Amino acid sequence: MNKTNKKIMLISNSFEFLWTARIELIDNLKLYGYEILVVAEKGSYVKDFKDKNIQAIEWKIKGQSKNIFHELASFLDLRKIIKNEKPDIVFNFTIKPIIYASINKFLIRHNFLLISMITGFGNSFSFKKKYFNLIAFLFKHALIKNDLLIAQNEDDKALLLKWCRHKNTKVIKINGSGVNLDKFKPDHDQETPYQFILASRLIKEKGVEEYLEAADIIKDKNKDITFILAGGCDDPNLLEKIQRSHSRGTINYIGHTKNIKSYLSKTMVVVLPSYYFEGVPRILLEALALDKPIITTNWRGCRDTVVHNYNGRLIDIKNTNSLIESMNYFLEDSNIVSRMAGRSRKLAEEKFDRDKVNNKITKSINKL
Repeated sequence: MNKTNKKIMLISNSFEFLWTARIELIDNLKLYGYEILVVAEKGSYVKDFKDKNIQAIEWKIKGQSKNIFHELASFLDLRKIIKNEKPDIVFNFTIKPIIYASINKFLIRHNFLLISMITGFGNSFSFKKKYFNLIAFLFKHALIKNDLLIAQNEDDKALLLKWCRHKNTKVIKINGSGVNLDKFKPDHDQETPYQFILASRLIKEKGVEEYLEAADIIKDKNKDITFILAGGCDDPNLLEKIQRSHSRGTINYIGHTKNIKSYLSKTMVVVLPSYYFEGVPRILLEALALDKPIITTNWRGCRDTVVHNYNGRLIDIKNTNSLIESMNYFLEDSNIVSRMAGRSRKLAEEKFDRDKVNNKITKSINKL
């Protein structure tokens, strides 16, 4: 293994994301000799990084802010951090860091390699038209300052290639963020008292309303079917619908839980009827590793995890009837789940092993 002594700065909206979703990548980069520096909004997990002797710098950013003065302060603060630390490489996650670091590369005399990973576009381009036009303009122009762009699915890669035709920018696809296959091991002797689970950050675009509607219709015919809903919800209107469904006994809403693996293990089928702009949803990768059949949408990022009728079902977006049909597919034949045994885990091992994913990312960086 050829080692380097370069300093790499990883920038995100939150330390939580860098710790929970990127710590194994960070460990992999350290193995290759990189000096690691993480930058994100003030919050939890700073101590965790410092305990691993990783420098953590708090950045004055508000992830959901649209206030021009907040954004200018965030931009200038990041400029100051980059100028002071003089990294050899800046590695961005999420839209705002990509835009602000890219503009700073143009303005700051200190030269550094710029890498951005697109972990899905989320709702970054779902603002009112004036915000959409501004963000889209800034984002597209920011891309050309990057030396390497990493997409997590073919749809996002195609979009990046369309938006960024600069000859010095390399665009590649790496399969999602990967999943820890040692942590998420299947137990085929585990009883599955729950039939279905949707576990996610609960926003409308994750298909939560379709899940509630499907549960209501199926539960009306069979009271014994159990529907679990897990995740925090910041939308008061959606939360009210969830709580009403829970009160009626249609679903079992458990809120945010740190023990999601236990619920996934005890569930027959994992469901995500998403039309959110995903990278590759982490919950589906964990479901694959646990060898669970999946019902998800034929939608960017989601469809990467399912071969239709092989290890699950692909459904239409925003279509409750399509979801009900696939749920009944599993309910009406008790042998389907056992026939699918081993298939999801095989996909996880072939495509989404986190060690392999992180090695690919690190090697791509080393080649720059």
